[in-house]
Amino acid sequence: MDSWIEVNQSISLEKGHALAVIVTNWGGADYWSWEILGQVSQIGTQRARVLSLGMNFDQRWRKIKYFTQLNFKENGLVEEVAYASKLFKICQQNRNAVCHVMFVGGQNEERDGLEMRTTIGNYTHGQKFNQKLEDYRRVADEIRILNTYLEQLCQCIEVCANTSEIDFPKRPDIPKALLHGEVIDYLNITIGN
Repeated sequence: MDSWIEVNQSISLEKGHALAVIVTNWGGADYWSWEILGQVSQIGTQRARVLSLGMNFDQRWRKIKYFTQLNFKENGLVEEVAYASKLFKICQQNRNAVCHVMFVGGQNEERDGLEMRTTIGNYTHGQKFNQKLEDYRRVADEIRILNTYLEQLCQCIEVCANTSEIDFPKRPDIPKALLHGEVIDYLNITIGN
C-alpha cells in the first residue's frame, strides 16, 4: 500500500472512493443551480453568480423560486422548481452528513473512525456515524441523478421562454435523509444550508 494512504487512512478505501465521488458529483449540482438561477432570472449565469455572491444554497434556491414565480408562473415551472429545490436540499443534507465529519480514533468495524461533530456558536453535538458503504454509494448515486435532472430542467427552462407547453423531465424519487432529529433541525434553523 502507498505509504501516504497508509498514514492518512481513517476510513476504508472503498468509503474514501465513494466520498470522492460524492464531492465530485456535488460540484455538478452546484453548477446546475447557478445555471437555473441565471435562466429563471433572465440575466445569465455569470450575472446571477455576481447577484448571489455570499449566499448559501437555501438563499440561492429562494432566489430561484422567486424569479421562477416572477417570470414563469404560467407553465408549471414553479411546481417543478419547488420539487427540484426539495430534491437538492435532501441531497445537500446527505452530502453534508458524509463530508462534514471528524475522524476520531482508528478504523474499526463498528465505527470506521467517523464521528459527526458539529460546533456552531455555543452548540456542540457529537453523534456516532455508522453509515455503511452502501449509504455512501447511494448518496453519490442520488447526487448524480440530481445532476441529470437539473440539467434536463435547464433544457426545459430554455423551452419555457418560447412556449407554454413543456415536457418536464421525469422526477427522481426524493432521497431518504441520512441524519434525523435535533442535529438536522438545528443545522437547518441556524445555518440554513
